[in-house]
Amino acid sequence: MFLLLTSKGWRIEAIRTEDEKIQFAQLELQLQIHQEKNNPLENYLQSKHHGDFVKVAELIQKSCEKYNIPFEITLAIAILESGYGTSRIAQEKQNFFAIGAYDWNPYNSASDFSDLSLEEAIDYQILILKNDYFVRYKNLEEIAKNYCRNWRSWLEEVKFIAREVTEIFPKNVKYEQIK
Repeated sequence: MFLLLTSKGWRIEAIRTEDEKIQFAQLELQLQIHQEKNNPLENYLQSKHHGDFVKVAELIQKSCEKYNIPFEITLAIAILESGYGTSRIAQEKQNFFAIGAYDWNPYNSASDFSDLSLEEAIDYQILILKNDYFVRYKNLEEIAKNYCRNWRSWLEEVKFIAREVTEIFPKNVKYEQIK
């Protein structure tokens, strides 16, 4: 049996002949090749309905590799702080990590990176995260305590998102705290 896409939608079909077995095997091979070519990061973001965040996520990944900090946690922070890049601070100030955004007046207090290219803005923010958090604190909980006032819920949300990202990039995990 295999799924067949028709003008009326999907339906299950039985494989009856040797030719159909060959066709099915060819379809399986094409699907496998297509899946291997696809970008797992893009697939993850598409599954969250935020495919427009792919470029930002790829730049975050590039800078994390450059500065040797954990991509999964860094991406999770950006997703949480910017709402997948949809927040006003991210849109107007190219600030994806809410750097400088204080609770009493987050938009006005947030650092503005809009005079930089998107790549430069993200790279600079990753460098700030590395120096102010990843180098200074030994684990994610300490980072959370110093990143925001509501650190307990922030920590749990970052861990949840980071675990999802870790499923895509299991070899990159560096902080055991996200498990």
